[in-house]
Amino acid sequence: MIDGALPPGGRLLPVEGVTLYVEEHGTGDPVVLLHNFTNSGAGWAFLVRELASRHRVLVVDLPGHGRSTGWEDRFFDYAGAARRVLGALDRLGVERFRLVGVSTGGAVALRMAAVQPDRVNALVVLGSFDRITDEAIAILSKPGQEELTDDELAEQRGRHAHGDDQIRALQRMFCNERENPQLREAPPLDRIRARTLIIHGDHDKFFPPRVAVAMYDAIPKAYLWVVPDGGHLPGFDGREPAAVAAAIRDFLGDGWSPRY
Repeated sequence: MIDGALPPGGRLLPVEGVTLYVEEHGTGDPVVLLHNFTNSGAGWAFLVRELASRHRVLVVDLPGHGRSTGWEDRFFDYAGAARRVLGALDRLGVERFRLVGVSTGGAVALRMAAVQPDRVNALVVLGSFDRITDEAIAILSKPGQEELTDDELAEQRGRHAHGDDQIRALQRMFCNERENPQLREAPPLDRIRARTLIIHGDHDKFFPPRVAVAMYDAIPKAYLWVVPDGGHLPGFDGREPAAVAAAIRDFLGDGWSPRY
């Protein structure tokens, strides 16, 4: 279990019945980072190093994850997570921001950008999705998915602050994604006004590239990079981490323009 003492720049913010942990790095225009399921904001270290020299980087532990609370429900609440992250940003005085999310964090980011489109200057989603797929349902339905090995538990203890009950609840919630009613219908992606970069692995087993192409078609100002030989978590899975970090850094910059 990670230490209860908050790192420099870390704070706990009560929002809508849960407490969200937010950690700040650097100064400048705000960038918000949202991690994937069963991870925490600490997983963004490779990108924080790239961004903190020019941005105020706000790394959020999603509800139920890391140092945040809120793992008691059967299903992860995507709409609620979007509201709570926006509420935390309100408390921090952050009106407009750039937004980056991976997998589940990307799905939350899409909802944030659709619900309050005027607040998001630029959006990047990696290995993300707007709804569940048959492939993801099949993987999450395999027997034994809710069980964690001792090694997996030990790894998770390095991410989460509230003990094994939190870790096991998150794993159950992760498996229940196959039945999550919020993943049956896509959010209104056509409401997103921010220029959006979709980064997707061409070997994503949960969400094949057709998911990224459909999001690209639905979001008005979208750009798509399909990473060759990339898995579900581009930049996190050992494929092109430096290139992924550089692409995000450049895309978030005010001087970015598409290259053909």
